[in-house]
Amino acid sequence: MSNSSTFPRRERAIEYARREILDAAAGCFGRKGYRGTTVSEIARAAGYTPPTLYSYFTGKEEIYQAILTLVTEEFLATFETPTPRGLTFEQKIELLLRRQLQIADDRRDFMTIYFSVASSALQQPPVPAGFERYAARLAGWLKRESRPADRAGRAPEDVAWAMAGVVYSFVRRACAVGSSEPLLERADLICDLVLHGSSGCWRTIHGERSSS
Repeated sequence: MSNSSTFPRRERAIEYARREILDAAAGCFGRKGYRGTTVSEIARAAGYTPPTLYSYFTGKEEIYQAILTLVTEEFLATFETPTPRGLTFEQKIELLLRRQLQIADDRRDFMTIYFSVASSALQQPPVPAGFERYAARLAGWLKRESRPADRAGRAPEDVAWAMAGVVYSFVRRACAVGSSEPLLERADLICDLVLHGSSGCWRTIHGERSSS
């Protein structure tokens, strides 16, 4: 077997092992918190010994940062996911938000830790870099998926920061209060708040969601 075929296979094996460790760590962090989780517990949950784990990561903080990068990339990838033809601009936004809320639900364990007091020990900035990247990619998506008439004279960058703030707030609140309710069940409310402001929010609460 040639080295050219062996190298990609080895790279895939390394990536698979790292992903297993990250998925296990996210669950451990969610159950015991960042400070309460040890590297040994992460290794055991992933099916590795601590020495083997250290061959992939230098320690717990690197694992945490790697999960943060992974989750951020999952969110950003939604902006490149194809949108079905024939949808209105509002329907496109709703589909995008639902895809992102599904990720937040799937990653609830880690999101809870990210928004916890324990995570502040990692000296995260007031406005996380991931949030800024999200808002920038959302602005690009809005430009690409909308027509001038859809924008109503609003700058996509301004709308993107407003939308990002709404999504961020709902996800953070759900994690902070320890709610078990899937964020997808709040999708109608979040979408109407994003699309129509407080009036849309009240229409949803009273079961009068706009069909436009």
